[in-house]
Amino acid sequence: MTHTMGNVSRRSFLKTGAVLGGGVVASGLPLSQVIWAAEGKVLRACCPGDISILDPAFYARQVEVDVMSCIYSKLIRYKPGSEWGWELEAAEKMEPVDPTHIRFRLQKGIKFTGGHGEMTAKDVKFSFERIFKHKSFLAPEWGPLDRVELEDDYTGVLVFRAPFAPAWLLSLTDATGHILSEDAVMKATNDGGNFGVKLTAFSGPYVLADWKPNQYILLTRNPEWSGPKPGFDEIRILPVNDPKARERAYQAGDVDFAPISLDSLKTLKSNPPANTMVENNPSLGYTWIGMNTDHPKLKDINVRKAIQWAINVPQILDAAYSGQVNVATGTVAPGVVGYRAKALVPPEGDLAKAKECVNAFIKSDSFSKPVEL
Repeated sequence: MTHTMGNVSRRSFLKTGAVLGGGVVASGLPLSQVIWAAEGKVLRACCPGDISILDPAFYARQVEVDVMSCIYSKLIRYKPGSEWGWELEAAEKMEPVDPTHIRFRLQKGIKFTGGHGEMTAKDVKFSFERIFKHKSFLAPEWGPLDRVELEDDYTGVLVFRAPFAPAWLLSLTDATGHILSEDAVMKATNDGGNFGVKLTAFSGPYVLADWKPNQYILLTRNPEWSGPKPGFDEIRILPVNDPKARERAYQAGDVDFAPISLDSLKTLKSNPPANTMVENNPSLGYTWIGMNTDHPKLKDINVRKAIQWAINVPQILDAAYSGQVNVATGTVAPGVVGYRAKALVPPEGDLAKAKECVNAFIKSDSFSKPVEL
């Protein structure tokens, strides 16, 4: 028997969305992918935290990225699934001209709501260049982008000062790649800066229909959307910070989609609720231990190497993340250009090597008194 909650058939949801996600999602699966993975009248989702900004140049939280990906458009977007890749969205064509130039051609007829007209290459130029003009802290996501040159109403070229491989799987596909209506932003801000949540010009498959802070976010179909039809008539997002509370809400049937805590992942994977798929997808995020090389006790490279060799990463992951996350080999995620399959130092470390580094420090000119590690 199909288990149905809130007009959404979970079994149908999970069958059609088996690659993308399920009723419960552990990590790494944006809500904006789920809307293409299933069908129903209403999707009820839990997300960690509430929105406070829907400006792609100044956002702060993942839930804001999820909402923006439903209400705005990008030239290209991430492919659904767990493999890193991209596909066309607002762009009709994307081509690398050379290592520092990317040409785009927009689809014709993409409309902004609120009477703000058709999306043009001028809106693309405005959206990307304002990130630098207004000194956004997110500017590093665009690396050495210099400017956007316009060729006609629908065609332009992104000009970088140097080659930038992350352009395809970060700059263009993530939150700062969203395209805004220049007309709407200027009317909302006068100077083109941070508009918070004031913008009313949407170009994605959904529009922000209602928002009650700390209660819910309501997205409904965009009547002016001309792209592929998304799976749901409306999406109701409940801001719930506590992962355990999200799990209880899901198990009680109050929501259809919820991120869960890592310490619950193993249990839910081995014994999931009825008609539920538990997904654990990769992320671009990473957690690391850094060292202040200006600190007097860390200036000598042998001390830093000793610490590096003494760290046992799997033990840390077992204690801090219930052993449910993978060991990183660097700051670049698998599947992204620049990824290395093997770390320079084994994840388990090597205490003998650490002691060798300590001894090298003791014999060096830097040594003046014992350093406890």
